[in-house]
Amino acid sequence: MNYHIITEDEKREICTWHYEGEYACYDLPAYEEIAEKKMVF
Repeated sequence: MNYHIITEDEKREICTWHYEGEYACYDLPAYEEIAEKKMVF
């Protein structure tokens, strides 16, 4: 297994993932909102 620091493109991609039903609590806001609020990713 290899580890690397997550890139901005990867962060943007992760923010597009959406889950159904009870797992929807794991959905993230849009990347722009995370960046604007300076939330740690």
